[in-house]
Amino acid sequence: MDALLVKPTGLSELQEALHRWMPAAAGLRRSKEAAEPAFSPIEALTELFGPSARLDELLDGFLATARDDLAVFDEALRAEDIQAIAGCIHRIDGAIKIFGAAGLADTGEHIRTALLAQQRVDGQEAPLQHYRQDLVNLIDTLARHRAGLHISADHATR
Repeated sequence: MDALLVKPTGLSELQEALHRWMPAAAGLRRSKEAAEPAFSPIEALTELFGPSARLDELLDGFLATARDDLAVFDEALRAEDIQAIAGCIHRIDGAIKIFGAAGLADTGEHIRTALLAQQRVDGQEAPLQHYRQDLVNLIDTLARHRAGLHISADHATR
């Protein structure tokens, strides 16, 4: 083992560890703008990890987990289970930051904080639905890109 990050870990700590241990990450800008890229999730991944086959693995893992998390999130919403909703948001936010979706993660954290403070869903229905839709959009974007990668790889092997 070369390094250890303990939760909660800030983005700057994660970025420093990536700079240290991943050659492609060394080229990242260390400014505030680098923490919230103004480009697509795929560009964010490529910027972070460089173009590699690991992106396929990362995307596949994220997509499977995100879809499962979304199903749990939907069930928690139906049940109005505050703790389960908050837990889902926390889990999802940790993953989506890697994909350059720090703004969505911040939104999720604001919703999560409000839910835990008021201990009820009332007044958070619209923000929760917007958050959910933005998450679905991110998943769809990544899935389309992943399908494109698969098609491109098939083309390259012919």
